[in-house]
Amino acid sequence: MATKHKRQTRKELLKTTDQFQTTASRVLDWARANPKIVFTAVVAFVLFLAGVAWFVNYRASRASNISQLYANGTYIFNSPRNVILRYRVWAGIYGGRELADSMPLELGRQALDSVITNAPIIESKTWFQRLVRYSPSSTLAGLALFRLAAIARDQDQPLQAVRLLRRFLARDDVPMVFKPPASLALGQALEEAGRPDEAVKVFGAITSPGYRDLGQFHRTRVLADRARSRGDSAEARRLWRHFLSQFPKSPRRLVVERIVESLPGSRPASGS
Repeated sequence: MATKHKRQTRKELLKTTDQFQTTASRVLDWARANPKIVFTAVVAFVLFLAGVAWFVNYRASRASNISQLYANGTYIFNSPRNVILRYRVWAGIYGGRELADSMPLELGRQALDSVITNAPIIESKTWFQRLVRYSPSSTLAGLALFRLAAIARDQDQPLQAVRLLRRFLARDDVPMVFKPPASLALGQALEEAGRPDEAVKVFGAITSPGYRDLGQFHRTRVLADRARSRGDSAEARRLWRHFLSQFPKSPRRLVVERIVESLPGSRPASGS
């Protein structure tokens, strides 16, 4: 038969030792005996909390600063007057000077007045350079390198653009969606820098969907232009027709067909 538990009276309970009170009393006694240690511990704890709060705020502020630097540069980079200016520059470089001269007129007199200076390019370049110096390892700093390369090309500095693009392509933290257009820009910059052989290799190495035919188009263009420069229009024609056989549904098909039609008759390609 189980023994019946005896209930303690109030007097008995008061005589029983309270473990919590005992422990608390010991802690208080120790704190009174060691005030310097307690004070040091409290100060250290407060400093620790302040440090955590500062670090969290610093990280948030730094991320905000990085985003703001990139946003400032991108806004100016993509501003209407800068787009017009860049269009004029590249239309002129690739031979469409009549189009380059008439482009601002289509957008109004105000746009025409705004493209007289290249101040927007310089201003956006400054913002992107600040970002690269401020946080060189951030993803947005990588994207800023891509923007700076475009600006270098606008300012007729293809070798600088090549260096920037190679730095950009060597990074692992930038979104892959930017790599194909960066490779395309690298090939174009190499061509502008007078290094067509390297440009051909870069164009030929572009295999991403949506960019492969564009890369091959530029590769063929460089090789065909070289053939034409030595008077071998037949080789140029062969190269363009090979491109059309590879990419029969290319959106550049009509352009290529016009190029082929414009090629004058010439001696057969050497070795044929």
